[in-house]
Parts: sequence; C-alpha cells; structure tokens
Amino acid sequence: MDGQKPTPDLTTTAAAQADAATAALDPGQDSWSVAWRQLRKNRLAMAGMVMIFAFFGVAAFAPLLATGRPLFLRAHVPNLYETDLAAFLDWDRRLREATLLLGADLTPDERARQAERRALYLEGLPEILARLEGTLDGRQRAAFAPLRDEYVTQLRRVAAHEAGAVDLDALAAAGAAIDEGFGALSLGAAYKRAAVPLLGADDWIESVADARAAGHQDEIARLAEQGRALGHTVEDGVARVMAFLPPDARGALADAAARGLRPLRSAADDGWRGAAAREAIDDLEEALDRAVAARVPAALQQLPQVTFWPAFRYLTASEVGFMALYLACCAALVLRAPFVRLSGRGRAAALLAPAVAAGLLWGRLVPPGQPPADSLYKELAQGLADDPEAGARIVFAPVPFGENENIYADRTTPPVLWELVSDEAGQGLARRLREPGEEPLTVEQARVRLGRLRAHWLGTDDNGRDILARLLLGSRVSLSVGFVAVSIYVAIGIVLGAFAGYFKGWVDVVLSRFNEVVTCFPAFFLIITVMSLREPSIWNVMIVIGITRWTEVFRLVRAEFLRLTALDFVVAGKALGLTSPRIVFRHVLPNALGPVFVAGAFGVAGAILIESALSFLGFGVPAPQASWGSVLHDARGHERLMWWVTIFPGLLIFLTVTAYNLVGEGLRDALDPRLRR
Repeated sequence: MDGQKPTPDLTTTAAAQADAATAALDPGQDSWSVAWRQLRKNRLAMAGMVMIFAFFGVAAFAPLLATGRPLFLRAHVPNLYETDLAAFLDWDRRLREATLLLGADLTPDERARQAERRALYLEGLPEILARLEGTLDGRQRAAFAPLRDEYVTQLRRVAAHEAGAVDLDALAAAGAAIDEGFGALSLGAAYKRAAVPLLGADDWIESVADARAAGHQDEIARLAEQGRALGHTVEDGVARVMAFLPPDARGALADAAARGLRPLRSAADDGWRGAAAREAIDDLEEALDRAVAARVPAALQQLPQVTFWPAFRYLTASEVGFMALYLACCAALVLRAPFVRLSGRGRAAALLAPAVAAGLLWGRLVPPGQPPADSLYKELAQGLADDPEAGARIVFAPVPFGENENIYADRTTPPVLWELVSDEAGQGLARRLREPGEEPLTVEQARVRLGRLRAHWLGTDDNGRDILARLLLGSRVSLSVGFVAVSIYVAIGIVLGAFAGYFKGWVDVVLSRFNEVVTCFPAFFLIITVMSLREPSIWNVMIVIGITRWTEVFRLVRAEFLRLTALDFVVAGKALGLTSPRIVFRHVLPNALGPVFVAGAFGVAGAILIESALSFLGFGVPAPQASWGSVLHDARGHERLMWWVTIFPGLLIFLTVTAYNLVGEGLRDALDPRLRR
C-alpha cells in the first residue's frame, strides 16, 4: 500500500475547483453586478429609487419632523411641574380611598376592581415623584430626598397589606409634607395655597353673620377659631406668592392681604360686619388673580432651568431602530467601496447591527411613558417664546403639529401658498382670524393665530388637523404596508414555488391546483370580506394582503426552478450528495430571484394602492391613526369644499406607485439579457 497513490476525495476536489474558479473570476462580472450597471443606465428607474429612498427617510424620521412637542426645550417649567404636583396629590388621595374600600365589605368583583386601582396608584406614584424631582437642582433634590424616601416607605407598607387593613395616617402625613415642601417652588402652587381656602369664605361669612344675629356665643367662638386658622393658611400662601413677585408689585398684594385677613381674625369683635368682610376678601382674591397672571422674573424663579427633549423622550425602541437602519443605509451609500467588499452576511450585519443595537439600547435606557398632551407643551413653549425675559431656548419640529392635534379655530384652512397666490392675496388668512360670533381678538391673540394659520402649509381638515403632519406620519403606515405585505407573500410564493418546481410530480400537481384555486378568487373583494369580519388594524391589513397575493410569485419561482433544476450544476450537486434543502436554498434559489424582485417591486405599488383603497372605504387603518388612504377618507363629502385634502394624499400615492413601477420596469430590463442596452 506504500507505493499506491491515495484516491482523491471527489467532494473535496470539486469544492476546491469551484472555489478556485470563483476566485479567478472578476467579482464585478457576476450577473448581479452586470444587472446593477444596466439598472444605473436607466435614469427613470434611478429617479424612482431615489424617490423611494427619500420617502423611506421621511417615514423613518416622521416622529421628529411632525410633532406638537418641542424637539428641545430649556426653561423654567412651572406649568409641567404644577401638573405633576396636582397629579401626585390626586393619586395620593385616590390611593388612600381605594385602600380604605378594600377593608370594607365588598363583592368579589368590586374587591378585584379596587385592588386593580390601588395597584395602578402604587405603581404610578413613584414615577410622578421621579418627574417632580427631575425639575429640581441638586440642592433642592437633597432637601426633598428625605420626604420622598419617607413617602416611598409608607407606600411599601400599604402595598404589603393586601386586604387594606393598614394605618393610612402616616401615608397622609408623608404626602402632606411633600405638598408643603414642593408647593413652595412655583407661583401656581403658592397661589393655590392662598386662593383655595378662600373658596369657602362666603359660606363662613354667612355662618358668622347668622350666629351673630342669633346671639349664639359658642357658635361665634367656634367660627372665630375657624376663621383664625383659615387666615393663617391664607397668610402663608400670600407670603409664598409674594416671593415670586418683583419688589414693586408686592405692595398692592400686601395691602389687599392686610384688609382681607382682618375679618378672618376678628369674627368675635363687636365691629365685625359681613358686607365689609365679603368686600375685603373679594379684593384679596382679585389681587391674587393679578399676581398669578404676572410673569415671574428669572431672578425670582424657585425652579431651576431644566433641559427637556420632549419629542425624543417618547420615541419607541422600534422607531429609534428604523432611524438607525436608515442612517446605516445612508452610510453604506457614502462608503460604498468598503461596503461592497464585504460578504453578503457582512453587509447584512453592517446594516442591521446598528439598528438592533440602537433599538435595544433605547428600550433599556429610556423607559416607555405616556406623553402628556401636545397642547400642554405647546402652550408652555408658546408662552416662553413670547417672553423675552424668560431666557428660554425652544426648538420646534419643522411641522409643529401632532398627528391628531385638533385646533377647532383652524378647521378647513386652505394651504397657505394658495392663500398667498390667490387674487385676494393675504385676505383669506385675514378673514379667518376671527370666527363668526367670536369675541373681538386682541392684537396679541391675532398675531398668535395668524402665525399658526401660516404654519399650515398644506391646510387643515374639518377637524382642524394639519394635513402635512398627517401625511408625514401616515407615510409610515402606507409604506410599511407595502413592504411588509410584499415580504409576506413573496416568502409564501418562494417556498411553495420552490417545492413545486424542484420536487415536481404529485407535489407540483397539488400545489399548482391550490394556486389555481386561490387565483380564481377576486383578491380585492376577498380582502374586503376578511377585513369586514376582523377588527380594523394595520397588521390585519398587512397579513390579509400577504396571504392573498402570493400566486404570481409562486408561478414565477416554479417556472424558474423547472428551468434551473435541469441544468448541470443541480445534477452535480445531487451527485455530490448535497441535501435537497441545500441545493434549493443555497444554489438554485439565488439564481431564481431575478423575476421575484421585479414582481416584488410591482407588488409594493399594488399593496399601497390596496391599503389606500381599504382605508378610503373605511376598512383599513382604524381612526384616528393616519395613513394616506385615511386622509382621503376624511375628505369624503367635502371634495369641493376641501379640495386640498384630496389632492395632496392622492399626489403622494401617485408618486409612490409610479416610483415603484419605474423601478420594477428597470429591474425587468436589467435582469433580462434580451432587453439590456
């Protein structure tokens, strides 16, 4: 055996020869590279690809391009602070009420409902406290940390008693301490401390007058003691309000407080008169109203300036992931040379890894939260922008309106460009400044409304929603429907077509007959039937389109497999002992994808049209979520009155479908050697 030559391993030898042949070839001469060069010569197809890429960029960054919340806000934020403080006090009260009810005799359903309420409050109160602390500086946080810790400790004690049998006095005391401490940091909270007790002053004055008329000395003494306690509370609130006023504005409030507090403290005196007491307290209430309407000088602000990123704060992990994916695609286009040198898996990793990492990191570092109303941020930001002494810095989105921000005064506003180029240039906007029957506007109100009307570039619908904002945010739905639905039915068509074309025989007969049966159904009416039986949802639209339109891809893949399986490389793979899945998906399928890409490009356009038609008919995306078709649906019955609500979404659908059709035709020409130029 020593003199004999070893028998070569045929499998190893064939693989080595294939690798050598592949290495010897110019990578720029493979069929896909040739097809790409041919596609680049087609200017219409390249214009369509650029348009599609731009649309996907708009869809990816739509949450930052159109939003009612500022992109950046650095200012004193008493409004948001006071909202959170009010929410804390309300939830604290509701938690104690729910805990008390759990200790009562309840039915099982009522007990379960109260337990669910209490669990909600127990979970939400620490989050509200965290938001409150986010508006404080380091010194204030250190001062209020013991109050927070004590309250959280009491919360844990309440949570440990499932039946509600717990002493709530300690929790109430901890909440009152937070109210006392945090309430001294804003003018609004100080005003409430002074003004709220005065709401019952009229009843108190009437009770004192009745007791004095009846000569009930014990009742007079009790009411006098109640008045002194009330006066002490009001005096404390007035002192807090005065801390936020400039020195020259404190005198008027101090004089009104001296007059208003006197009847509260002298109910038992002989000279006390009900009419005079009521007049003095009314003067104090008016002085407090004037004080709280004044703007607080920056030097007297108790709350520090804080930085918020409201539009970024409430992005979801998936939205951040898609933004990162789009930026990775842009980077791949800029750095095309090193990107092309990567293997197929390397290219996929280079595109997907940043998107997945960004989404996971964002979901980990930024906990999901329920955003406050857009109008709250907008009102705050507008007030700060109008105050040159506030020292605020605000950056709004290019389209400063939310997807469903209803501004009733702006309803059915035409596009601003139409107003400017019409015969009555500028008069249309001027007429809309004041609604029929509305009170005359001040100069400041007219200026604010005119600025807002000019911000509606494409007009508004009959609910006062900005059309451009809805189109930008609706692009996410319309484009994703086409992409996801086509991905679903392409995957179904590829798998079934590959099995039918490769195995032939009874497998091909069964799958082909099934394909013919599905083809006989009218797809659009079948989709409408299914959608009418299912709850409206964007995912239902995608899935129904995906499982009803795979038949064309099946026929294309089956035909390609019937042609390719007769070639020598498939026979060689079988002879070398390669498994059927390896031959199908590793060797045959890559050579059969050309017609699939062409069908997919045309299919995306068809899926977008189907979604638009479904939403237009009311079977698609559920209200109030926006898509291009749902915006068209909003114009039904108002086509002549609000022509712009029909024109602009229709134009976007036309451009998108045209772009995909141009790309599909370009791919067909580039992949067919007979049509290459």
